Amino acid sequence: MTPKEQVEQFLDDTDYARRLSQKCRDYYDSKQWTERQSQILADRKQAAIVVNRIRPKVEGLIGLLDLRKTDPKAFPRTQKHEKTSQVITDALRFVADKNKFGMTRLDVGEDFFVEGYGGVFIDVKRKGKEVDIEINQVPWDRIYFDPHSRRRDFKDATFMGMWLWMHKETAKQTFKISNKKLEQ
Repeated sequence: MTPKEQVEQFLDDTDYARRLSQKCRDYYDSKQWTERQSQILADRKQAAIVVNRIRPKVEGLIGLLDLRKTDPKAFPRTQKHEKTSQVITDALRFVADKNKFGMTRLDVGEDFFVEGYGGVFIDVKRKGKEVDIEINQVPWDRIYFDPHSRRRDFKDATFMGMWLWMHKETAKQTFKISNKKLEQ
């Protein structure tokens, strides 16, 4: 199955769930009245009042997630790997600190609590002998996956990915491809 077919299957099979996720985001953002309902209230000269009980609940869950944070730690498999595990622990903590992983973790947690899933993209860039590791949040609506997956961590998914929206000219320059190839 090509990536295009994977995305099309995902979009077809998850349409209802994605609309529900968007509705959950709207409720979190206190957008709980439809335009029609708001107009009816406005015609009656009534305020469209919202007592949002969802946002405080989600923020409470994010607070609990923040309280339970831990620093990365590598454990040795055997006693002779004790020093190596400490070096790896230092490297993991350096990468986490450099990328402000604590905030990224909370942002992904919010996506998980509101829309139902979220993720990060780990990009490893080589600059000569140096390696730079970037950890960036992927917004929930830019992730696609096997809609038949049942595990929260998607370990049983047959495909996963992310898509980006960009102008056609930018795509042609970025990926150095022709119009014909871009239309496929």
